[in-house]
Amino acid sequence: MEFEVYQFFEEEGLEFPEHYILTTLEELEANLSDMPDVKYACKVMSPKILHKSDLDAVVLNVPRSGLPEVFFDLKKRFETLDFKNVLAVPMAEDGIELLVGSTHDPTFGTITVFGLGGIFVEILKDVTFGSSPLSISDAELMIDSIKNQKILNGPRGLPPVNKNELTKFLVKVSQISNKYENVISEVDINPLRITSKGLIPLDARIIFSRDITGDEVIQ
Repeated sequence: MEFEVYQFFEEEGLEFPEHYILTTLEELEANLSDMPDVKYACKVMSPKILHKSDLDAVVLNVPRSGLPEVFFDLKKRFETLDFKNVLAVPMAEDGIELLVGSTHDPTFGTITVFGLGGIFVEILKDVTFGSSPLSISDAELMIDSIKNQKILNGPRGLPPVNKNELTKFLVKVSQISNKYENVISEVDINPLRITSKGLIPLDARIIFSRDITGDEVIQ
């Protein structure tokens, strides 16, 4: 599930946004005042739900005071789909959305993927590929190979991409994917939002072909 993906990447040295696991209504109400008084994105955590937006399993712009009500509603709606908990993440500021990921090809090995993310994935299909693990120059070339370079410069007042920071992120993802190439078949970080505070991964998914111990995982 997504919070476990966050934990996995953080253990490997990638930074993910502050997040809260809401497990029970009683626990949430007891600890609500300790959470930042901001708006949250709330996502249902269930091994049976891969594409949360398709099932309306994501609620955005939830004020702190509204978290108990949203938690109760999501649990009620999704308890038949192996509901586990709710992941609450503070809303990020607007910014360019990118895609970073990887896939394992039986012939070519682990391939790193980079491109425009969010709603632009299907519309523009502007992506580049590189063999993992990437060098700094490999990652820079992938970034510079995007056709819509003007978007990376920050259209309509949005923060421009910090290419140095993005290069390091790409290299790190490629190293992680290559390190676990025998157990990871796919990584999908989309969107990776560019903000004035830096890169913020807003959604992340890993498909394991086997678990870390080597046992086969059935997807």
